[in-house]
Amino acid sequence: MPDGRWLNRLYYGSGHLHQLNLDGRVISDFERDRPHREVQRTQGQLKTSTAYDRSGRVRSRQRRSIDQPWQLPPLVETDYSYDPSDNLIGRRRTDRQEHLGYDSTGRILASHQVGHSETYAYDAAANLLDNPVQGGLVRHNRLLTYQDKRYKYDAFGRVIEKRSAVRGLQRFVYDAESRLVEVRNGNGSVVRMTYDPLGRRIEKTEHAADDHPLGVTQFTWDGLRLLQEHKHSQTSLYIYQDYGYEPLARVDGTGPLQKIRYYHNDLNGLPEQLTKADGHDVWHATYQVWGNTREEVREAYFLEEQNLRFQGQYLDRETGLHFNTLRFYDPEVGRFTTPDPIGLSGGINLYAYAKNPIEWVDPLGLTCTKAFNKRQNISKRWVSKLSGKTPDHIEAALLKKGFTKSITNLNTNKTQHTQFTRVTKSGQNKDVLDYHPGGGVHQASYWKVYRNGEVQGRIAPKDFVKYEKIVDSPVYVDGALMNAPK
Repeated sequence: MPDGRWLNRLYYGSGHLHQLNLDGRVISDFERDRPHREVQRTQGQLKTSTAYDRSGRVRSRQRRSIDQPWQLPPLVETDYSYDPSDNLIGRRRTDRQEHLGYDSTGRILASHQVGHSETYAYDAAANLLDNPVQGGLVRHNRLLTYQDKRYKYDAFGRVIEKRSAVRGLQRFVYDAESRLVEVRNGNGSVVRMTYDPLGRRIEKTEHAADDHPLGVTQFTWDGLRLLQEHKHSQTSLYIYQDYGYEPLARVDGTGPLQKIRYYHNDLNGLPEQLTKADGHDVWHATYQVWGNTREEVREAYFLEEQNLRFQGQYLDRETGLHFNTLRFYDPEVGRFTTPDPIGLSGGINLYAYAKNPIEWVDPLGLTCTKAFNKRQNISKRWVSKLSGKTPDHIEAALLKKGFTKSITNLNTNKTQHTQFTRVTKSGQNKDVLDYHPGGGVHQASYWKVYRNGEVQGRIAPKDFVKYEKIVDSPVYVDGALMNAPK
């Protein structure tokens, strides 16, 4: 860590995460079944158990105290149900139930709970409409009106003005890279952002109408994943599930006064609750379907703000927008405020987040994926084995594990690759690790992971470039996930 602490990850022989610890202090232990799926994790004095159905979908989660007899009912239990298209249609929790409805394309149409319902309608390009019979088209997918909100765009398709009943008039200013650098709110306050050369936001400042400074927040990154935030002389460290964007815990403060708080999330990684190491609740929230906060409650002694939302998103309370790594997301309308940086590679609607945010995520603001799929599960087990090691060291280890070595493109003008191949014990899968020498599009040498002839991911050093052009499979640079697979 930049502050000298060590975050250690321990793995099973299969390459799956077994434990996370910070300077030797256990954050979480993980237990897995024979297919290596997580079935139990510890979070302080709590343990969460996960059960799956025959299709591999999460069927239920139970949370108990570590020393609680199994005969007693769990503290929290959530059961999940699905339709034949694998859409999540029901969540039955200890304290509430929710029923979800979809159209034939998988877009979310309705959410019903006791005392709260939401319904949605869309045009053919998945733009939200106020009602199903609303006339006209959303020209260039630039939404102009929705409920009480009004939007204006510049010539580049970026939102430059928003009016709403809650926040009044807001104006947005961008730099030459289409990064949001300033927001002027209806109350006169001004929020300014600073970025590093990779487009990661490293500072946010807020000033009152009279230009009096109200606060400064600084951010530290691990690849394209938020690692730390610094505010009011307080440092908060974010710890995620293995190489992904779903938060596992946060550590507020440093040294002997540091406090560990644990995240309890929905299936899509949206934080629903934070608990202390002793299991007591310090923060919880409920949301609308597209991520707008309905209710948020925190204990008086929990002084820090919990701003993580959908995977890869950080709530800016000063503006109401979610910073989504490479773009900003507006949870009031479930869409981004600027066109997709990768153009149509991210979908035909350049502002769309996902057809439904219940199961789909977009951690980078580029392209959505149905949570993180099998390709990531296969490739990430090789990250610790291939990152930061010389080709000779890796070759010796792979040959010892039963891989066979071959050289491709012999006697041709093409670049020669070194491949290591192994058939799994079941005989059903063929794994290939392909070493690409330096040069070409990505400049650096790197490893490409294959299973049964299909690319599962790429693992590369820090000088690997143009990773943002890869959207078919995950890319790990120096151990950090740098993109989001389709």
